[in-house]
Amino acid sequence: MAVLAFPLTYLAHRGLARFVLSSSNPEADFTDVVEEHFGVSAGRLISLLYFLSIFPILLIYGVGITNTVSSFLVNQLGMAEPSRIILSGLLIFPMVAIMMAGEKIMLKVFALMVYPLVAILAVLSLYLVQEWKVPALTLPAFSDFTITTWLALPVLIFSFSHAAAVSSFANVQRRHYGDKAIEKSESILNRTAIMLVAFVLLFVFSCVLALSPAQLADAKAANVSVLSYLANVTNNPFIATLGPLVAFIAITSSFLGHFMGARESLNGLITKHSSLSLKNADHLGVIVMFFAIWFAAVMNRASSA
Repeated sequence: MAVLAFPLTYLAHRGLARFVLSSSNPEADFTDVVEEHFGVSAGRLISLLYFLSIFPILLIYGVGITNTVSSFLVNQLGMAEPSRIILSGLLIFPMVAIMMAGEKIMLKVFALMVYPLVAILAVLSLYLVQEWKVPALTLPAFSDFTITTWLALPVLIFSFSHAAAVSSFANVQRRHYGDKAIEKSESILNRTAIMLVAFVLLFVFSCVLALSPAQLADAKAANVSVLSYLANVTNNPFIATLGPLVAFIAITSSFLGHFMGARESLNGLITKHSSLSLKNADHLGVIVMFFAIWFAAVMNRASSA
């Protein structure tokens, strides 16, 4: 999985950026491009599938950030478990509001989150080195290895995917660089993929080697992030403080990126299937997504295990 991480990440996102920039319309978004290349019917079907590939991830992040904050309040601060309806609403609404505030505000918020996240992630990864245990390595049967690899591929793709933001990213590069947009986009995506894969794999290996297989299974059963689990099972105040913070920032930044893609594709679908203006379609789409994410966060609670 580690060997496949970089080529899957870079080549897939580069291909998507090239596809978006292949349109003859300089203002085209993803839905416009697929219609231009594949026709109206096929284009709308692909646009729908594109939206459906992104939107469930927003539901997952809505659940994840609610569980992470709830776990922090209960296990680290010793508070009673808060109302899930109120907590999830207070967490999801500000994230949606950031996206509604405009591109400049959104990019400033991204910058405020991403740089501290990278720094904290690196520090935590190196700090966990002292907890590393030598894993019991055994050579699996070829059939088991093949099945495990196949089932792990979607997880790998999900972990490194930022495809939801690529369409908007590519259009911004086209606005700024014109005919050089493809070259500039590929350069940025290459550096992004290198940094992303390096920091994430360092963190993943550090967490896996610091926990036993039984502990990883417990974290899965409790439906909380590995960082929240580390904070809960250790008495280390450093991990207890930074662990949930990293999970919170990571989920928030990923939520914003995926919300951008879901919003763009849903706007295209609504305007092409109704008489609504782009502004009204945007407002309707945001409202529908907000309540859907809120509902999922309320209903899918963390296990008490």
